[in-house]
Amino acid sequence: MVAVPGLEPIKSVHLKDAAYDVLRAAITSLQLAPGQAISENMLVEQLGVSKTPVRAALTRLEAEGMVETVPFKGTFVSLVDPDDARDVIELRVVLEVAAARMACERATQDELNHLGELARVASVDGADAEHRSALRDIGLFHEYLVGLSGNRRMVMSFRSLQGPLMRIRALSGSRSESIEDSSLEHAQIAEAIAARDANAAESLLSAHLVRVLDLYLATRDQGESDQTALPA
Repeated sequence: MVAVPGLEPIKSVHLKDAAYDVLRAAITSLQLAPGQAISENMLVEQLGVSKTPVRAALTRLEAEGMVETVPFKGTFVSLVDPDDARDVIELRVVLEVAAARMACERATQDELNHLGELARVASVDGADAEHRSALRDIGLFHEYLVGLSGNRRMVMSFRSLQGPLMRIRALSGSRSESIEDSSLEHAQIAEAIAARDANAAESLLSAHLVRVLDLYLATRDQGESDQTALPA
């Protein structure tokens, strides 16, 4: 079993949480690619912990649909199913559109200014032309937008989608023009919310999120995201 690049020994007193965070990050960044086998013994060795926190982390990730156990074969990173991707993004549309409408009513001017700044940062240029950094900042923009709703339950629901969304984003946003398109759309969404224009924000946000789904499906259909052959 080949070691996973980037995994280092864990230095934390909260080993179960730390193991979960490290493995989740490896899966969402595609260091652990969809369909890749996961060796419990290898993770124990690389992370420098016992089997208990590794098993706890894998159990938690399996409950979230990020990994799956196949009887008599082992544990694998779950594939990103197109139907599940559609379900995730459709739920995301409902949550974010509702959050945007609430933000138009509830957000302070300072919060709206910060949303606009996040829209600028969430681009290839804003992230110093570093692709992975740009993808991370795109996620921060959307998470902050949902937070402006002031609805804690909505924020919790949105966070539960973050693992699948990060993988969809990584699989569909591999081209710089995709990030550039997202950057422009984020700016327009932020401007609509800053203007307290809920209808415009809903229209722009819905179109943006549907484009993400279409891009993922197109990329998958073209064979550019062969999930079992992605670099680890």
